[in-house]
Parts: sequence; structure tokens; C-alpha cells
Amino acid sequence: QAVTEPQARQLALLHEFYFAKLAQELRVVSVRKIRSFLYATPEQKGRLIGAARTNIAKPWLWQIHLNLGDVEGSLKHELVHVMAAEFGFPLFRVGLNPGLIEGLAMAVERVQYDETIHRVAAQIRSLNLPVEIEGLFSFTGFARSHPSVSYALAGSFSRFLIDQYGMRRFKRLYRSGDFQAVYNKDMAILIAEWERHLARYRVDEDERAKAEYLFKRPSIFDKECARVIANINSETRKRYERGDYPGALASANRSLQLSRNTEAIFHKMNSLLRLGQYHEAIEFANQSLNDTVMASSLLPLKLQLGDAQWAVGEIHQARAMYADLLRKNISLAMDESLLLRLEVLKDHALAKELLPYFVGTLADSSKLGILHSTLERSPRHDLVAYILAREYAAQGNERRAIQLLRGFERMPSDVLELQRQLRLARWEYGVGQFQRAKIHFWQSLNYTSSDALQFRISEWLDRCEWMTHPPSAIFEKQNGELLSRLDDENALDDEPQQLRRPVPASN
Repeated sequence: QAVTEPQARQLALLHEFYFAKLAQELRVVSVRKIRSFLYATPEQKGRLIGAARTNIAKPWLWQIHLNLGDVEGSLKHELVHVMAAEFGFPLFRVGLNPGLIEGLAMAVERVQYDETIHRVAAQIRSLNLPVEIEGLFSFTGFARSHPSVSYALAGSFSRFLIDQYGMRRFKRLYRSGDFQAVYNKDMAILIAEWERHLARYRVDEDERAKAEYLFKRPSIFDKECARVIANINSETRKRYERGDYPGALASANRSLQLSRNTEAIFHKMNSLLRLGQYHEAIEFANQSLNDTVMASSLLPLKLQLGDAQWAVGEIHQARAMYADLLRKNISLAMDESLLLRLEVLKDHALAKELLPYFVGTLADSSKLGILHSTLERSPRHDLVAYILAREYAAQGNERRAIQLLRGFERMPSDVLELQRQLRLARWEYGVGQFQRAKIHFWQSLNYTSSDALQFRISEWLDRCEWMTHPPSAIFEKQNGELLSRLDDENALDDEPQQLRRPVPASN
């Protein structure tokens, strides 16, 4: 995958941005050069160092290794691991156990699954999963729970300790692993304080359903070797990507004969839709969703079921299916897909014309033509233009996408308008128009009350500012301020707890 010179400069500046930002948050002044290795594809990374699809940090070598396509989602997290080497356990330069290592990185990220880390933790706790928080911070306990559960709970607890008692104390904990010595409190007391904090977050039925989908997935390999199932599912995926939908369907059926697993179920459903076998798709989706063991892990299947119902003319049922899934707020991207479908279904002619686009029977090469033709005739110009802009961006033409989204004032719902502003902002950022990107990020704040989104948008605004000013000068100033503060903070962080003002946590 080729990287242009402007893209390479953006990548370098993004590394410097997070390096400066994390130096402030972790209160470290790193004197070591960190080397970042970016791999064009997972396959290349697998050939060179192994761990094809896993991004890794090597704090003892001051290195991070990332797939190029994962930089946006993984750079900050992995950089935390390396920069924490400044206060990690000697020689290995890491925390004393995985709970502290990953807990710190998640605490710094603050957001997971489009929610604040505390709200995610509250949703997990509402499921009453058999997870011992104290065990997460033992040498082996972290690996016993589902990874997404361990990461979220360790991150929330770590964020609480940092907000309540300060970063300096947490750094000492990271190095020693001794809660009693660092906080002068038994760990059970600290956990109780954290749980009282989480009690502020009320979890409703829809949030609990989302949490069950994310964190309560059943084991799928009770009958056959995991490797066998994984290999079959990999073959299914390759066939589907090549457009061999009959082959993908047959492969998915082979996987399901060995063990019912979510990946094969989604592959089969998508293959049935691509083949136009809508009645079979409806029957299969309903059967899968009625399986009480599997249902919680199949929540997004309702979108494909709605598409199949739309295809056979069951419009009322399709709307109900989309609306039910929309209430779960699985992600902003999912909400966007559902709202677009609901808006299209308000216009019978538009729904008929765009059905092949949404259900997936159109080849990629035909999508732009169909959307342009629809745009010329449809009174829903804003809606069709928005869909067309998304398709241009998906095919790599962000500049044309920007032109289309600038052509109207507002989308028909706050969520879609939020997404329009965020898409414009990210696309403008991608083509180097950082001031324009800032304007759209600012405007997007008018359409969300989500703390998680507001935090991420704020970080994007900081990134845009970084890209438009000489970062070396900014970083030199920040580092100088940090150096002068660190000694002053030593005494503050060692004050008795009753003299410290608790940091209020936001919902």
C-alpha cells in the first residue's frame, strides 16, 4: 500500500501529537527515541514479525508495531505502553501485571464502543458476570475473563484511581503492583469506592441488550477444534470477498454443521442476501435470533433481517426491525445505517430504487451509476447526495464526497447531521484542509450530548490545531512547562487523601 508524501507527513505529525499529549497526561519527559514500525498489510507484518492482525508495543525496546490501516485506532493505545516504560518495572519497563498495563492504556483512551469507559463498565456490571475485579490485577487473573471485559473493567478502575488520587500515585502502583502501600487502603475498599462511582450510571434495558451483545458471548468451540472452525470461516470470508457467494454459502454451512458460531451465521446471512434468497434469509435469521443461547451475540443480524423483509415487501416489519436495533445504540456507524434505511423507506419510489444498493445485490462498479441516476430524479436530494458521498469516500474519492456534502444545509435527523459534520471534518482533515475540518468538528458538537463523542471531538480539534502549527515549538514549550511542574506535583500527590479535592466524574 503506497503512502504519499502528504500522508507520510500526517502520520509523522500524528505520532508527534500523541507523544506530546501523552507526555502531559502521564507526566513523563521521555529522552528516548521511540521507533514506530508501520506495515502495509497484516500479511506483510505476519511475514516479518508474526502477529499479523495484532498491533503490539515493545516497551523494553522502545518500539511499536502497527498495521497501517490500524493507526487511527491503535496508535495512542500502543504509545501509552511504550511511554509508560519511563516508570515501569526495571529492565522489562512494563507494569507488574496485565491489568495495570492495559488498565492504564484504556484509562488514557477514556472511550470504548462509543461510550465513556465508566459507562461501559457500568453496563458490564449490570450483567452480573462472574468477574473478580481484584483478580484482574493479579499475574494470571486478567486473562481468565473475556478480553473486552477485562480491558473495560481494568480501564475504568484505573481511570477512577487516577481521577481520585492522581497520576503520580498510579505510576507508583504501575511499578510496584502494591495497592496497600500506594493508597494506604485495602484493595477491597478501593473497589467499593469505584463501584459506588459506577452506581451513578443507570443502565436501561436497551443498554443491557447492547452489553450482552458485546460482552456476554457464548463459547462457540465446544464441539470442534477452534482452529478447524477458524480455517473454515477464513475460507468463507475469502470466497465472499471474491464474489463467490454460492461457495461462501456452502462454506458457511460447513462451519455451522460443526458448531453454531456467530461468524458463520453472519456469513451465511450475507451470502443469502447477495444471492437474492430473501425468504430463506428471513427464515434463517428468525431461527437464529430465537436461539436463546446465541441471540445476545446476534443483535446486528436484525439489520440484515430488516433488509430481507424490505426485499420481499414486508416494509412494516423492516421498519420495526430497524427501529428496535436503533434503540440499542450499538455504535454511531450502525445508527447511521439504520436511520438512512428508515429515511429511504418513507418514500416508496426511492425505497424501490435503492433496494439493490442497501440489500447488497449491486456490484461495487454499479453503485455510483445507480446513485447518480437516482439523485437526478429524487426529491430527497439531500438524502441521496449523502449516500452518494459515502460511496465516493468508500471508493477513495474524498474530494468529490466533500463537494456533495457541502451542497445542502442539514440532514433530517440530529444523528445523521452529526455524522455529516463528522464525515466532512474527517475528509477535510484527510486532504489536509485542517481549518475547514476544525469548523465541522466544532459544528458537530451542536448535535450530540454524548460525553464520549465530545471527548473524541475535542481530541480531533486538538489534532487539527497541531497540524496547523509548528509542533516542535509547541512541544518544546509543553515539555518545559511539564518539567517545571513535576517537582511541584510530587508533594501534592503525596498529600493525605482527606486534603485532596476529589475529581468530579462526568456522565
